[in-house]
Amino acid sequence: MILFLIPFLEVFCNPFFQVYTLNIGQGDCSVIVEPFYKSVVMIDCGQSLYRDNVERIIFPFLENKNIHTIDTLILTHADFDHSGGYDHLKDMVEIKQVIKNSKDKVNVEYPFYLLLQERMAKDENDSSIISYFTYDHLNYLFMGDASKEIEKQLMDTYDLKADVIKIGHHGSNTSSDAAFLDSLDCKIALISAGYKNKYDHPSTETLKTLDYLNIHTFCTSTDGSIAIYSLHDIAFIVTNDGLFGIIH
Repeated sequence: MILFLIPFLEVFCNPFFQVYTLNIGQGDCSVIVEPFYKSVVMIDCGQSLYRDNVERIIFPFLENKNIHTIDTLILTHADFDHSGGYDHLKDMVEIKQVIKNSKDKVNVEYPFYLLLQERMAKDENDSSIISYFTYDHLNYLFMGDASKEIEKQLMDTYDLKADVIKIGHHGSNTSSDAAFLDSLDCKIALISAGYKNKYDHPSTETLKTLDYLNIHTFCTSTDGSIAIYSLHDIAFIVTNDGLFGIIH
């Protein structure tokens, strides 16, 4: 009887706010789950030229978590490693809302904003949708592939603080300006990058900046998938390779 109750408890009785950064290689896919599975938001569903990430990683993850519906899918920009899995994913799971424009509204009941709707963008990366959301007193900032120029525009437009930042452009040195990161007062940095990728992401320069600012950094290329759980004033981070840390 107990075994039959476990899936029910997982779906309907999980009290934690959950933020997952999936290890899909050189690409991006994050899943944000509200307590008791009230809502599910996915940011990007990147594909790979070497394997079908949707078939091999993203859909199995959703099945494992008993997630059958994505309330909102945010596709930050058109690059294959960010949005390439959409056509396959929509055939495998119900997606209620797809956002490709910063002017759209995310259909959740907690504070969730798409920042810098008006900006000067020189390329597709700088047009990335930037997500900013708050839950359990933690502020999260997800940068897509936005560069240092966009970071400067963010600083000029908002007075932002972020406990957790999803680093821009897989940790490339085109993003993660020291002044920007310092202004956010970050505790945790998340990086999604492929193991021994040809771009050498994350860059040594970015990692040195994060270290200098005492920002605890987790990268999928070395730590595997990364999960953050929070419940009121309790928050912790767990990685696929066994790292565990309290966020305070």
